[in-house]
Amino acid sequence: MKTTIRPAYPVLFSESKNSRALGKGSPKAVVRMTSRGVDFPFVFKRATDYKHCVNLANRLRECCRMFVLRRLFSPWFRAGGAACGAWRRDEKLTVVLLSYGRAINLNTIVAACLTCPFVHRVILSNNNPSVDMRSFVRSKDPRLQSIQQQTRCYPSKRYELARDCGDQWLLCIDDDTFLTPFQIRALFEALLRDPAAPHGIAGENFAEAQGQVSYVFGRPGEPEEAACLVWAYAFTREHALRYFEILAEIGMDNSALKANEDIVLSLSGMKRPLVHNFGTLHLCGSRESEDVATSKQPGFRTQREDLFRRVSAISGLRTEQ
Repeated sequence: MKTTIRPAYPVLFSESKNSRALGKGSPKAVVRMTSRGVDFPFVFKRATDYKHCVNLANRLRECCRMFVLRRLFSPWFRAGGAACGAWRRDEKLTVVLLSYGRAINLNTIVAACLTCPFVHRVILSNNNPSVDMRSFVRSKDPRLQSIQQQTRCYPSKRYELARDCGDQWLLCIDDDTFLTPFQIRALFEALLRDPAAPHGIAGENFAEAQGQVSYVFGRPGEPEEAACLVWAYAFTREHALRYFEILAEIGMDNSALKANEDIVLSLSGMKRPLVHNFGTLHLCGSRESEDVATSKQPGFRTQREDLFRRVSAISGLRTEQ
């Protein structure tokens, strides 16, 4: 069975580059909004009318996205406890989440985590000081620990939080990835069975030619090794401590690591990271946006592969693809 990746909300409106350029300096701006592949042209006399329409379209898009997310995930959340079943083991999971440019996604991700009876606590770090996370995450569950950062922090901040919390079993989920309660439990159980390696639901392999990357999704019931994990990361406290040891060995400071921190975490185990196929993956469509997604920034792939080679050289793990 092949892993299916679906956008977690439909793209209802799209703005073409030509219309964006027209809107800046032209007294007449033509905006094409796309809904289900059908173009509807709207012509305005002033650029201010154009900007007003785009703002309204963006607000409508966000409302539609939240509506679709709630309709899509609510049945899973309602059935989450039953689907996960009773948890009779002593081990508990701590989930560390970050938010910067996708605050609207966090209520859904937090709700999925808190549905799981084995989740000890959820640490949510808002890395964007200009955003009030209370407007987006409304849970009153005492297991939720929300942290408002006073200065901007990079994604690597989550591993500081994971190390400092002192818990043994840890899970980090990207803010554009929506795991179901069943997938969270399956990932936790995989970590408990084999704590020597970090575990995830997707990974990457790097080809010899620079810039060539292939994704790894595993096979049902049969985990697959990868060069590094992406999107979600289940690991132990030992992995978190080793993460900082690796950074010290390559002369890097975690607070200055703007991206690709998942490379270091993936190679922090005694074994190569393992990828599991736990069914359909739902990803936020914003992961393809150059304005939001870090992976779309210039030089990202080159920096990622360079860091992978540096960490691989000292990790002691076999890294052939």
